[in-house]
Amino acid sequence: MHKTVDSLRATDTPNGIGANRPARSRDFHVGYSPVLLRTDLKESLKRFRRDLGFGHDSHIERCLMSAAIELLLSQPELHEGWINGLADATRKDVMLASQSAQASQSSNEANRPIRGA
Repeated sequence: MHKTVDSLRATDTPNGIGANRPARSRDFHVGYSPVLLRTDLKESLKRFRRDLGFGHDSHIERCLMSAAIELLLSQPELHEGWINGLADATRKDVMLASQSAQASQSSNEANRPIRGA
């Protein structure tokens, strides 16, 4: 049984994101909003979680990320370093988007019917 994202969405989540799209319960957690995290950072977070002794409990990753963001936002002295890291994060984002677009284009070309055959 699927419920719509809107019926599960926290009250402070924008209605336009994912509105009227079904959500599987394993992909959505009440009180949380989806955030994309680069794969390399996700892997680092997994290693960090395991090094702390939390094993395979991925729930702790959400808590760790929430705590990290709360800490960062609450300490203005860290904001300059955060903003300075934005250029590198943006560069990596653009590179990944470009790779994704190239992979999508290659996939589309590979699936295109051969004309004149």
